Formats: sequence, structure tokens, C-alpha cells
Amino acid sequence: MNKSLKTPTCALTAVVPVLGERANLDRLLPDVKQALDALGVTWEVVVVNASPSDGFEAAAAAHGARYFRETDGGYGAAVTRGVFEAEGEYVLTMDPDAAEVESAVRALWNGREGYDVVVASRYVDGAQVDQPRLRNFLSRAINRFFSKVLSTPVKDLSTGFRLYRKEVFRHIEVETASLAFLLETLLKCFGNGILTVEVPFHYRLHEYRLAQAHGLKLGLECFRGLFRLWRMRNSVKCADYDIRAFDSRIFLQRYWQRTRYNIIMGFAEGDAFTLDAGCGSGRIIADLPNAVGVDIRHDKLRFMRRLNSRLAQANGLKLPFPDETFDCVISSEVIEHIPEEDGRFIDELTRVLKPGGTLVLSTPDYGTWTWPLIEWLYYKVAPNAYAHEHVTHYSLKSLGEALEARGYEIQGHGYICRSDLVYKARKRA
Repeated sequence: MNKSLKTPTCALTAVVPVLGERANLDRLLPDVKQALDALGVTWEVVVVNASPSDGFEAAAAAHGARYFRETDGGYGAAVTRGVFEAEGEYVLTMDPDAAEVESAVRALWNGREGYDVVVASRYVDGAQVDQPRLRNFLSRAINRFFSKVLSTPVKDLSTGFRLYRKEVFRHIEVETASLAFLLETLLKCFGNGILTVEVPFHYRLHEYRLAQAHGLKLGLECFRGLFRLWRMRNSVKCADYDIRAFDSRIFLQRYWQRTRYNIIMGFAEGDAFTLDAGCGSGRIIADLPNAVGVDIRHDKLRFMRRLNSRLAQANGLKLPFPDETFDCVISSEVIEHIPEEDGRFIDELTRVLKPGGTLVLSTPDYGTWTWPLIEWLYYKVAPNAYAHEHVTHYSLKSLGEALEARGYEIQGHGYICRSDLVYKARKRA
């Protein structure tokens, strides 16, 4: 699908998945058209039939909508097919159980500025919800559970009212064809650094019986795939992994991240013009007011742009800056990922640092007995994490010698659990 997205010919495509009866479609499409007309933009409606019943093509044609049949799955397959066929720059997805759509469409379209995904939420300030108390309680409880377990800031994970910039689907590939598509899509957006926001709207049910059935089905499908979704969300491949580790529920991970952060920030030069080479999605680049961040992963930079807009994608062995640009250069937990037989990465950091400037480097200390043991345990517990990427092994002695050989004066070092090393050095004039 990623290579086959259509070139936009209009501003907005509304994708209407057919999951119920024809009468529901006849009721919904006039409301959709009226809501889209009120926006004052060019639009189209795409109807995708994901039900086993026929007879919807005539209803779609009667209301001026394009029609497609998708028999390979449920809600997720229908929305995916709709995205594939959409000719709009933005794709609006619908909740077929809603009694009216104007509030959601207006809220989504008005909330798109600066974001790639907009979620019409029932559970943020300003929202109105008209549904039975029991359903409201269960829906809130399920959404709160998944939001907590999967570490997502979105409060309404199960709403079908969403606005996507269509380009989003070049960066994510959703595997789920069922209603769990709603949850997996958001998780993969977070994992790729795609900016997402919730906006309030007025939600009112059309038919409680159908909505209740869909809600229960969604909950069961999400619970069945919970472990897979949890692993995906907590993978190092997620763009926000680094910044979430700072507030991790796992004490040791949180302690490690915060201790390293405190040492590095203590060694850094505060308001000095600083480069964070290999910034990732960590707190350092977010909290230094006068810093520029560089990383090779575009998804992490895309995520971090809301916290620091001075970012560049580049290879650490060829930084896109003139000689002697920065007063301070920081590189945290990067050097062990780069083949460093000849010290080219340190040479490049040295090139862009001004004489008299400060270099702060952190890396595991392979000269201790503690770090190799920790790394071995780390690999056993999380085989898909960073441990297998460590290809260059420095120690306190070898890294100190490498810095001194390049004209640095060692000013101090710090440790996390006598395993993770942070060096501070000054570049001699």
C-alpha cells in the first residue's frame, strides 16, 4: 500500500466503512455530505463494504459516493482499502454507529494544524457523550486500561472518528484487519514519531445495540493481541522509546536514565551553543535551550520536533556543520554503536567543537566486570533491544587515551553503577 497511495486531487476523503445494514448507510451519507460541505473545501466520499451483504453499491451511488467491496476482513480492512483508494490529501474515518457526524468532522478539520493525526475524543475536556451509563463506564475503563498498559497519551483509543494526513500511511503498515486496527494504527503512529492530538466533540449513539456489540468485539480483539501490541510499543524501534525510558515504570531503567541525564547535564555548559550528536528522543536535547540535535533516525527527529525544532538528520561520521561551530558537544550512548577502529566519530566531534570547548561522551565501560554481566542479562531479558548493536567496546582507560591523543584535557568522569561511563574533556587551543 505504501507505494500506491494516490496523488491528491482534493483536500479531503471521507472513508465510510459498511459494517451493518443498508438503512444505516442511507442515514449516514447525507449527514456526511452536509458536514463536508460546511468545511468549504474540496472533498469526496468513499464507501467500502466490509460486510457479507450486498446491495450497498446503489445506496453509495445515490449519494454520489465511490463504492468498493472488501471481503478480506472487517473494519480495519475497510479503512485500509479506503486509504488506498482515497484521492484526498487528508483521510477522514467514520464511526458508523454515531447519530450525527457534523460535530466530529468540524472538530477534526479545525484541529489538524501542526499535527498528522487528529482523534475526535469522548474523554477530553470539552467533550460531550450521550450514551447509556453502563456503556460509558465500560468504554472509559477499557480505554484507560489500554492507555496505561501501552503508555499512550491518547485517552480515546477506540473512537472511529479520526483525521489522517494521508502521507502517514507511507510510514506505517497496519497488519490488523479487524476493529483492533483502531488501536494498532495509533501505536504505530507513536512508534514512528507521527504527531497526534485529541480534540473534543459531541458523541451521540444512533443505535445502542449495534454500538454495544462493536464495543465488546473491539475489546476482545484488543485483549487477544495485547502482548503483541505491548511488545511493539515497548520496542527500541519506537521513536519515543528514549524519552519514555526516563519515566519508566521499571525502577532500574528509570534510575539509569535519570542518573546519566544528571551527570551529563552537570558536565554540559548550560546555555552554551551545544550539539547533541545522536540525540535520539532523549530528554537532553529537549531540556537544553541552546542546543542542536542530530540523529540518523528520521522518525525520532519527527517525534522530537515538538520539543526542539533545531534538528538535523545526518550520519555521525559526516556532521553537516563547519569546523569549530559549537562551544559544547554531547554524545550519549552513541559511540558503542559505531565501528570505531580508527576513532572517526571522535574525530568528527572534535572537528565541530571550538578550541576550549567541552566534550561530553557517555558509553558502557567494557573494562569493568559489571557492564559485560549487565549487558548479558539485558540481552537475555530484551533480545531485540540495544545490546546486540554494541560493536565498539571502550573502557575508562582506552577512551581516556583516545581523547588525550586528540588534544583533550580530561576534566572528570562519572559512573552509573560502575558500569556506564561519562567523560568530560576540554579541547585544548
